Amino acid sequence: MESVAERRPLLVGAVSLVPRLRLKGDGAAIIPVRDEIRAAMDASGYLVRAPFKTISVIFRYGYSENLEPDRYEIDEKTECLNLAIEFEGRALTQLSQAEMSEKFRTSLIEVLCDVAANFDLPFEFLDGMRHEI
Repeated sequence: MESVAERRPLLVGAVSLVPRLRLKGDGAAIIPVRDEIRAAMDASGYLVRAPFKTISVIFRYGYSENLEPDRYEIDEKTECLNLAIEFEGRALTQLSQAEMSEKFRTSLIEVLCDVAANFDLPFEFLDGMRHEI
């Protein structure tokens, strides 16, 4: 049976760290971005030389913004690189769905560039995506 890591090169999830903060439309903003970047990763062979098969990025909606991944933890069992970045949650509530989607897209591209630099992975396609912004 095929594992999640073999099927999906990029997983994106979100969690609010701020009590009673509800971010409407974040799923609708995240999914198309994840799918676009996932397809580009597949087309570029991004993970071919990586010591993991999946990258999992958790968006934390917190009190401050820190878009630098907080850790590089590889789960040996699932062959997944687990990362998290933090957005200022209240600021996100002021964005339209399109603005939120663009913020998430830009942030994911930067995270994947950081991963590429740390694990010697191809990044040229990410540079191209940066210029599309």
